[in-house]
Amino acid sequence: MMIGPSKVRGCLFDMNGILVDDEHLHEEAFRSALKPIGLALTSEDYMRYFIGKLTGEDWRSIVELRRAGTTSS
Repeated sequence: MMIGPSKVRGCLFDMNGILVDDEHLHEEAFRSALKPIGLALTSEDYMRYFIGKLTGEDWRSIVELRRAGTTSS
């Protein structure tokens, strides 16, 4: 069932950490996803490359990590 514009009373939008502090889960998900391709993500790397960026920028950040030579041990 579609709701017309006159029926909408509001919209809730949450950025990580505003309503729910789930940034640590996002960081762990990135760490788990990057490990199989040989990238070790430190908390410092996560803050530098991913915090405050749009989702599309994440891929460019992964390329930057590779260029920086950040590899898993």
